[in-house]
Amino acid sequence: MLIDTPCIGICSSVYGDPICRGCKRTAKEVIDWNRYNSGEKSVVYQRLQAQMALVLVQYIEIFNPEVLQEKIITLNIRLHSQVSDTERAFHVLRLGANKIKNLNSFGLRIKPEYADLSLTVLFNEMDAKIYALASTAQ
Repeated sequence: MLIDTPCIGICSSVYGDPICRGCKRTAKEVIDWNRYNSGEKSVVYQRLQAQMALVLVQYIEIFNPEVLQEKIITLNIRLHSQVSDTERAFHVLRLGANKIKNLNSFGLRIKPEYADLSLTVLFNEMDAKIYALASTAQ
């Protein structure tokens, strides 16, 4: 199912955070989103994707994007219309880090240097780094 926003329903900008801890948009981008034209939205999507990819590739390898996409469909995970494989991987981890037993069955594998981390710890570390990147890009 496709949606037209990077929002993941965990908005912290309404509580005064300058960067939303959920979608990593600025508070202004969250507020103005429905007024943005497709070009303005695309610029935001591209920045968010680049930040996510920069962090995720340090920890995770996407070895089978087709299997990952099949899992997204099977699990009925809602993603925005301009989604990348990196975002698919990130959102699978966001939603299932504490439930997934076999990451390989999602077409993903943890890079060897992080293999000793639980998926929950791994996700939290990646999310914190993406938030830090979003904060410095503001």
